[in-house]
Amino acid sequence: MTEGHIEDIAYLLKDAKNSKNKPIIFLGAGMSAAGNIPLAEDISNDILSKFKNKPAIKRLKKEDRTYAKLMSCLNTTERNDLLNNYIEKAKINVGYIYLAHLIKEGYVDYVLTVNFDNLILRAMAMYNLFPPIYDLSILKELPTSHIETQSVTYLHGTHRGLWMLNTDNELKKISKICSPFLNRIAERRTWIVIGYSGEDKILDEIADLGSFTNDLYWIGYKDNEPSQRVQERLLDLPNNNSYLIKGYDADLFMLRLHSEVGLQTPDILYKPFTSLQNTINSIVEISDEHKNAKGQLEITKRHIKDAIRLYEEGASRRSYTTKEVNIDLLIKEIIKYRTESSFDQNAGRIEEIRKEVEEINDKLLNATLANLYFEWSFEQNIKKAIEKTLIADKLYSYWTYSYRLANLHALLLNKTKALKYLETSLERDYKETIRNFNKHSEWDSLRNDPDFIALIKEYEEKENQSK
Repeated sequence: MTEGHIEDIAYLLKDAKNSKNKPIIFLGAGMSAAGNIPLAEDISNDILSKFKNKPAIKRLKKEDRTYAKLMSCLNTTERNDLLNNYIEKAKINVGYIYLAHLIKEGYVDYVLTVNFDNLILRAMAMYNLFPPIYDLSILKELPTSHIETQSVTYLHGTHRGLWMLNTDNELKKISKICSPFLNRIAERRTWIVIGYSGEDKILDEIADLGSFTNDLYWIGYKDNEPSQRVQERLLDLPNNNSYLIKGYDADLFMLRLHSEVGLQTPDILYKPFTSLQNTINSIVEISDEHKNAKGQLEITKRHIKDAIRLYEEGASRRSYTTKEVNIDLLIKEIIKYRTESSFDQNAGRIEEIRKEVEEINDKLLNATLANLYFEWSFEQNIKKAIEKTLIADKLYSYWTYSYRLANLHALLLNKTKALKYLETSLERDYKETIRNFNKHSEWDSLRNDPDFIALIKEYEEKENQSK
């Protein structure tokens, strides 16, 4: 596998913006997970809980209780009710907001998804975008016309369509049309694959496209390795221009990509009343013949202008104290620096904010600035990272800061300080600390040290006693 970098994708997006071959975004279940759409494993567990007495499921051997086989035990009504219930309760996670903004600004041509949900459509609607939609589950042949750009294609069907393809037999429905469809749109385009496990037949269709002349970037989940199947069919093949990017979940990746491209935080998130104002301004006032109703829209517009002045520009009112206004404005400014990753170029202003935050001493404000320093530390060398994380820990004591400090000192082989901060982290949150300690390679050189073993054992005993 070859490592890729997010700035390489940003360069390709900016380079392709004015071309005829803008990127393809391919979405898997991980893209919707933060919006409360469960992953296949969670759905499988839900089926086993809700339909545990169904004979078809009881007949399945334990090793055969896979997502596809469990779904095949449900009839169409049961399956649709199960999936639609998830989708109706789902919320739009911020990754979709940033993706929709990239589409609006002309950086993306095609969105392909193996998900059934409508989160990308809901996010695009916030920008007054209503894309062409293709559903391969109901197409028997490709349309003779070209595939519209800025479109969304459902590869496994959609929750409002005729089919939602889940089982192996059902997925054969699209095998004949998927390959020509991908070949129709894939030429000279960058592929960005997000939140996709690669465990279905679509991976084979992508791999069979051959070498990706404008590169393919597989966005892994945080530091997890892609499955063996993905590695063998795609990422380990020589000279096919595919790259693995690690260290992100879907939301954080979209946020960072959006920032690397150079776009400002979307108004929907940073200036919500300005965004609402833009929407309201697209509505036509009721005609003069309905005089009793006329003027309601103008009143609404005035209220929105007042909200912009109050919450976005910092004007105050008697029922909203100056201190509360300042806290809100500072929090919004800090979040802006975090989401746009503009730490170093705003270092002077951030230092001014730190002094204000320490003087105000508001819990939420402290936590927000602490998170900024914590994220800033990822941009630094180890000694600078320790410096920033220490500031974060001082502002808002939280297990993850002490654990991060322990990690950094472990990398420096500073046993005394690594032990000190690991103990603090165990004290603050034993379970999360142990979970991270067991998976992070930073501890490999110290993992078998007697002092570390004794410390872990001590807190393990404390945890068992507290149960």
